[in-house]
Amino acid sequence: MKQERLRLLVMNGQRLIQEELQDKPGQWETVKVSKANDIKAGIYNIHLSKVPDKKQEYNGLVLHIDDQLIYQQIEKNDYVKHDRTDFHKLPNIGKHSNIQYDNNGKAVVTELALGQKKGLSR
Repeated sequence: MKQERLRLLVMNGQRLIQEELQDKPGQWETVKVSKANDIKAGIYNIHLSKVPDKKQEYNGLVLHIDDQLIYQQIEKNDYVKHDRTDFHKLPNIGKHSNIQYDNNGKAVVTELALGQKKGLSR
């Protein structure tokens, strides 16, 4: 699966991971389907995710976890992709989490209650 062209489509309680077809730009193929949990219906363009600054902390909804990356929505159209190898314990998909990095560059996850804010958004 090509990491740079993924999106998440949530509808009817399902979470669809889609990959853009390389030979047909703008057309998407569903590569995985699972339960949406608490993720609201919509299209999440996770291919636009940025690499996090490890000096910052990130509050937001964990949208997707694959073999390499953890995708988190930190604002309506703003996404971060965390390197999965930085985590001792993975966050839960569909949960609002605070992710910050310790002095060794390892991610520390705190699950937040809906609407709870810890520190800065980013």
